[in-house]
Amino acid sequence: MKKVLISLFFIVVSYPLIGQSKNQLNDLITECLHLFIEYDSDLQNKTDNNNVIYICKDGLPLDFPYNLFPDYSFFSLEYNQYNSNVCKKSFQNEVSSYFVCYELMNNQISIIVSKRSIKTFNRKRMEVGISDWGKYLFVFSCSTSEWQLMNTQYGGV
Repeated sequence: MKKVLISLFFIVVSYPLIGQSKNQLNDLITECLHLFIEYDSDLQNKTDNNNVIYICKDGLPLDFPYNLFPDYSFFSLEYNQYNSNVCKKSFQNEVSSYFVCYELMNNQISIIVSKRSIKTFNRKRMEVGISDWGKYLFVFSCSTSEWQLMNTQYGGV
């Protein structure tokens, strides 16, 4: 009887997790990253730092599918990861990186992808400068039950 109750408990607990197997937020962020990378013409001619392109994972959801970007290197600005020697060495020379932030308002979601340059000085101090950004506004359509891209804006310094 205990085995049946335990099995039933795990089925009930895991059922909501099955419904989250398709994460629409991850799909929208992935689409915006691809759109911004296509927009960024400097990226295609990138020759500095061994062609490594960085994406900051601090603004991404925890279950973001990093495997969809195999040619990119993900990093975090959290203290423990930033203080690693690999991160400090990578950012000794100025490198370009992409940052993502998003905001949900009623039936709209705004996703901003920005290109920033990162450089460390004396392996102690880091400077982050923003250069270009893309803002993507999605609206949820109740009739199709999908997010639709309604507005795209690009800008920069």
